[in-house]
Amino acid sequence: MVFISPSFAKARLSSAECLSLVLGTNNYEYDFIVSDAGGPPTAILLNGDHSFTSFLSGAAHNHAGIIIKDISFEVDLDTNPGRDLTSSPPGALVRKSCGLYIRSTPQAGIQRYGHCEQLVAGLGECAENEAVSYTRWAVVHGKGRDKKVLYSIDVSPKASGS
Repeated sequence: MVFISPSFAKARLSSAECLSLVLGTNNYEYDFIVSDAGGPPTAILLNGDHSFTSFLSGAAHNHAGIIIKDISFEVDLDTNPGRDLTSSPPGALVRKSCGLYIRSTPQAGIQRYGHCEQLVAGLGECAENEAVSYTRWAVVHGKGRDKKVLYSIDVSPKASGS
């Protein structure tokens, strides 16, 4: 269950503010994270055939859902792939420079290998050329005893034969 608060409303994706989770309410709606940390509001698709595709969300009037503002993230520290950042899978959460990013594929334009969409800016600076990624993470709302996990992601590579 999710506590209903002013940060919880049914609306169009185009109206979602920075660091919002948009949850589809039926089988025809999708789930998104919206961020404007790297520039104009950008949506990152979390489910479906095109998971972790990113696009500008300002004109996305055809997508709707429950919008939950003021989200934050938790990572499973045991899911750092321990390899270079460019080989982290799409959907991995990445901490580098002064921000938190998600590995994604831009919907339009050149498909850049290793593209990361910024979710949070203004974090403490990482050492030069240093980054870490996590393949299992969650979107949370609230703090302390009021914290709720709203959405979980696991893009860990599956063991062969599984």
